[in-house]
Amino acid sequence: MELDIVPFDSCSKEYQNLYEEWFNYADAGAHIGPEPTTDRFVVVMSGPDERSIPGNTIAVQADMPFSGLTTFGTSFLSKFECSQMPHPLLEHITFVDSPGVLSGEKQRTHRQYDFTGVTSWFAAKCDLILLLFDPHKLDVSDEFKRVISSLRGHDDKIRVVLNKADQVDTQQINEFVKRARAAKIHAYIISHLKKQMPAMIGKAKAQQKLIDNLDTEFVKIQKEFHLPPGDFPNVEHFKETLSGYNIDKFEKLNKKMIQTVDDMLAYDVPNLLKTFRNPYG
Repeated sequence: MELDIVPFDSCSKEYQNLYEEWFNYADAGAHIGPEPTTDRFVVVMSGPDERSIPGNTIAVQADMPFSGLTTFGTSFLSKFECSQMPHPLLEHITFVDSPGVLSGEKQRTHRQYDFTGVTSWFAAKCDLILLLFDPHKLDVSDEFKRVISSLRGHDDKIRVVLNKADQVDTQQINEFVKRARAAKIHAYIISHLKKQMPAMIGKAKAQQKLIDNLDTEFVKIQKEFHLPPGDFPNVEHFKETLSGYNIDKFEKLNKKMIQTVDDMLAYDVPNLLKTFRNPYG
């Protein structure tokens, strides 16, 4: 059975209540457990009645498209289940709810299976991938970064959902603008430092020289790209951070992405602020 018989939606999120609110909005009638229960992958699909089928069982059913998941072993299958129920919405779409991806050592050590591997498996089969974020908590955990990396090659399927984005106030937009400007400056710094590295020998010596003279490099970047000094990070703190990385491995500047940020700051954000000033606009 191919997954494209019914559109397959994979939802990955950092906060369980986002999915609960979103799914309740869709009025699917499902009971979504409180946050501590979100330690498993749950497929929500149409069925003759309300039932929950364990992962070990659903994976070996010939009329279900989940046999490929047996390669991840019983450790995963014990954290996988299928929830069936009769509902008009589910006649047209099947949801896959991922476990909550949170920060902290516990989330890494308690995974007894290949979490990103499972995510990749579903990503390859589904038609749409929804990444659910709380716009007030945009910090991305290490685990969520790995999940996003595992989705490479499926960019056309990915949609980012900002839960309750219409409730963001002007102060939060201001904080967002500050972070966007900081990210842009960071991109300029990283690409500039990479360009200063030699192609072959003497890389370690060159890196140390760049770190020692980082304040001078900052001035060069400011002049080249006409950037305000006040937007740059603390030099000493940045030196400390750089010492733990290999500058030669940094990415080159993506001018298209820089332009996207500039357009957002020049047009999208002002339009948002106009909306807040006039709630009926």
